[in-house]
Amino acid sequence: REKEIIQNLSFYFSPVILDKIRTPLSSILGFTNLIARDDIDSELKKLYSVYIENSSRSLVQSIDDFVDFTLLNMGMLSLEYSYFRLDHMFEELFRDLKQQRRVYERLSVGLFNRTPDEFTGIEVYGDEQRVRQIVSRLTGYLLARSEKGILEIGFQPLDETGIRFFIRATRVKKLKEKFLSNRSYRNHTSSKSSIIFPEYMLVRSLIELMDGELSIVAYEKEGIMFSVILPMKYFVPENIMDKEVNADEI
Repeated sequence: REKEIIQNLSFYFSPVILDKIRTPLSSILGFTNLIARDDIDSELKKLYSVYIENSSRSLVQSIDDFVDFTLLNMGMLSLEYSYFRLDHMFEELFRDLKQQRRVYERLSVGLFNRTPDEFTGIEVYGDEQRVRQIVSRLTGYLLARSEKGILEIGFQPLDETGIRFFIRATRVKKLKEKFLSNRSYRNHTSSKSSIIFPEYMLVRSLIELMDGELSIVAYEKEGIMFSVILPMKYFVPENIMDKEVNADEI
């Protein structure tokens, strides 16, 4: 077990230290030096400040993810369940996604939030922080690798105890070929060849902890979709039920 933990952490940490920590650190140092120069006008300094803030957020997220992945492998990360509004969470995720589009300079990528109308106001029972983490990490990964096309996020109730979350991008040809070069990316795959990027390793481990399922679907010519099924109960507040009853009575 100890050997497996060390192996997983080494697989995860190697790409993180190169791409997820060194890159934002270099950005922060570089733009901080530029801001300190007297020959840079105020507008450019404001722009550089935005870059520094975004790089700082990215760095903090990478560190948080590594800590979470370490705790997951050591069996020390626990879930915190509560009722929360899934439609509100997706509204916040979509706002963050639009900001990420500016950061990644992917303004030609169309963004869509596919929240079902019938789920407005309905609460679900689960770990909001971890659900948000799963969707945001997979979304950010696809957005960074999409130059055109459409990227959409959404969820779909399967039954009273399950919800499917999906993140779909239509123009990620090279990424699609990379995924399809391996036969399986189900959440219980443990071979080294299935480890594609750090976020995937973290997300897969979180989904396993939540007794869920992760799959990757290729569609059309250049499309990729992450599909996540989580066993979650949902609750219809009384005020929504009253509105439905009153509408039927009318």
